[in-house]
Amino acid sequence: ELRPELILVGGDVFHSSRPSNAAILPAFRQFLRIRSELPETRIVMIAGDHDTPRTTESGNILALFAQIGVSVAANDSRAIPIPELDTTVLAVPDIPGMPLPQLALNAADRLRYNLLLIHANVNEVVPQYYADLDRATNSITRKELRLGDWDYVALGHYHVHQMVEPNAYYSGSLDYTSLNVWFDIGEEFGSTEFTG
Repeated sequence: ELRPELILVGGDVFHSSRPSNAAILPAFRQFLRIRSELPETRIVMIAGDHDTPRTTESGNILALFAQIGVSVAANDSRAIPIPELDTTVLAVPDIPGMPLPQLALNAADRLRYNLLLIHANVNEVVPQYYADLDRATNSITRKELRLGDWDYVALGHYHVHQMVEPNAYYSGSLDYTSLNVWFDIGEEFGSTEFTG
């Protein structure tokens, strides 16, 4: 219905780096449906801590989506130019043991719209309780995000819809799969009734 020109997927597509076939098949079908019904729509996806294998010998399951035209950043950060939208997306996946790259685009990569897609824990936003319970991921401050340099910042990791700044959001999740789903629901709806 919305017919977006660009879809950004902030990681944690699956709950584990080795999802079951029962999880892979519906996800693949839905992305294939989007590609078929909206062939001009660009999709950029990054790996989150749940999608990323803990060993370098394992491949990343998200490579599957590259086969249907999704731009996937799973093993490294990279600038993804989308000239038809006059846009560049700096895609920064969660990579265990690797420090976050400098969150800036080279002058040659900058276009009219410059977006940051990153999977990280923004220290001042994600509750410490959540950060302590969930799998380790990159942590970053608002200052380190350099929010003024970006037209929009799409964040993945925190499974609750949350504004970081007017140009930066955690999208949240369609399903709650953290270790404390009642906490997630309470955060989403602004109620302590669910947090126990």
